[in-house]
Amino acid sequence: MNKLQIWQFNDYRDYLKAFVQYQPNGGRGQASKISNSLGIHTTLFSQILNGHRDLTLEQASLFCDYDSMSEAESDLFLNMVSLSRAGNESLRKKLRHQIEEQKASFSEVRKRIGSVSKKLTSYEQSVFYSSWKYSAIRMLASLDKVPDLNEMAQMLGLTRQRLTEMVDFMLEKGLLVEEKGRVKMGHAKTHVDAKSQWATRHHTNWRTRNLTRLEVIADHEICFTVPFSCTKEDYKKIREIFLQAIEQASKIVGNSDGEETHVLCMDLFDMI
Repeated sequence: MNKLQIWQFNDYRDYLKAFVQYQPNGGRGQASKISNSLGIHTTLFSQILNGHRDLTLEQASLFCDYDSMSEAESDLFLNMVSLSRAGNESLRKKLRHQIEEQKASFSEVRKRIGSVSKKLTSYEQSVFYSSWKYSAIRMLASLDKVPDLNEMAQMLGLTRQRLTEMVDFMLEKGLLVEEKGRVKMGHAKTHVDAKSQWATRHHTNWRTRNLTRLEVIADHEICFTVPFSCTKEDYKKIREIFLQAIEQASKIVGNSDGEETHVLCMDLFDMI
């Protein structure tokens, strides 16, 4: 069961209601469990859901614990409760601004897939993102049965000398390590920030690579392109679906053994 996303809600009560309904058996018995965890009577919890009362910040904090929220999710939820309790427009304005910034931060892919294990310098990025083959070598090095350098060179269409140069660079930077005469992946992740000058190069590298394979795409592979029109609100929903898919895929990959290598390219952008 996927966890509800607090940043998709504008009012903390709407999140509370959705949380209750989202539980097994349509949320039967959840109001009582939540009330007990907050140290309040179910009648008071019902009044809160119906908008007649507000959670205190102490009660809101306890609910964050009950829902196993992350620190960022808890901060957002507490601000949403504070907004509902705010006594003047000056405070409401400041809280709305903070909430919008917090929601925007959840839309950043980097925050959804976790921390980056290796921070490359600008020069190192210029080398690593100059070709998709650097990343491909790291992926091959992550397999349970790592091919030797001769096999890698043949698979990637490289001379042994050129492959050795690329491997030596990544060994020096800690992106690869050597174990028992074979290279293995070093740091778990590298991620070029969306604002980096190398982001375009990184995306282009792999899309150019995939374009050369369109005529021989296999049945188990996916290639999907569709222009469409929709409302602004529906676009936000679709974008969130993509972000959740990236987040879930990253978790699966992080816990998966290295049997095969694959590439995921995902695009969603304005047509004009």
